[in-house]
Amino acid sequence: MNVTDKYPLLIGHFPAGRTELHSLQEVADFICTHGLYDDLLITTADGEPFISTFGIYIDRIADMRYREQLLKVLIPMQMELDGTAEIYESEEPINEMEM
Repeated sequence: MNVTDKYPLLIGHFPAGRTELHSLQEVADFICTHGLYDDLLITTADGEPFISTFGIYIDRIADMRYREQLLKVLIPMQMELDGTAEIYESEEPINEMEM
């Protein structure tokens, strides 16, 4: 079973309200948009806590298979926001000397 089939609807809670999240991409977008301003809570449709964040970073998550799939989408977005993407792009490959 695909993790998005298991959790077809999650609810993102933030200080100004709440929003429905229907995909991994929507969850990642929610975390990166609203997590810049506050810690977040994402619940299942029945109100059970599912993800809590510390800013744009996951603090706790109820399903590790979901976490694995979410991180594939979330990490590149986090790297753009926190500047670590620029570090990896600017590093030059190290050439080994031939003897």
